Amino acid sequence: MGAAIKHLLGSLAVGTVCAALVFGLWYPYPYGELVGGRELFLLLISVDVICGPLLTFVVFDPRKLRRELWRDIGIIVFLQGVALAYGIATVIQARPVYLAFEGDRFRVVSVPDVEFSEINRAPESLRNLSLTGPRMLGVHLVKSGDPDYLQSIKAALGGLHPAFRPSRWVEYEQQHQTVRDNARSLAQLKGKNPNEQRLINETILKTNLNEQQLGYLPLAAGNHTDWVVIIGLEDAQPKAYLPLDGWLN
Repeated sequence: MGAAIKHLLGSLAVGTVCAALVFGLWYPYPYGELVGGRELFLLLISVDVICGPLLTFVVFDPRKLRRELWRDIGIIVFLQGVALAYGIATVIQARPVYLAFEGDRFRVVSVPDVEFSEINRAPESLRNLSLTGPRMLGVHLVKSGDPDYLQSIKAALGGLHPAFRPSRWVEYEQQHQTVRDNARSLAQLKGKNPNEQRLINETILKTNLNEQQLGYLPLAAGNHTDWVVIIGLEDAQPKAYLPLDGWLN
């Protein structure tokens, strides 16, 4: 029992370090909720933390020779490490890398979303996908008169949104004014969510800005379309995220 408890404590320590990396770097709030990173990580780490100490409890027998005990526990730790490494690699490969402004909304772009066949057509500064949390991104949208317009609409209906196409990426700073122009007032957000006035007001206070200095845009992330990004109207930067419906009917 003592060996299993020590193994459990060690596994918990490793799990804590991994959680700090996952939720501190790769899936900062609210991305863990938006793109499933939290559920995936908790599933993987739970299995890893539980199975290792449980196997140690099963195989540990003080009557065994020390060499046999070290062999058995070594095999368990090795398998546990392989499983953990695989889990972390899976989490990294699914990580969000951009928060893209896409006309009248923000969209989360994760590694699997990116159309890598176009990556060399992106600005050079945007080709390296972040390992330290999502970066801001602008998206060039084609207009109705452009030759690629109908094909773009068809691709978006099939799930290949403009934000997923590196050939459409531009530096976010180039679209600051467009972001400000398209931002909606928080009065509209309050009107659409009358039961969430307190949450919205508390969020405003946390930004250290007044309501007139803020705006919002809807946020889309996979199947999640019920979040909004609160932005500062002066710098067009995200100030907060709220799980509220921000779409105008």
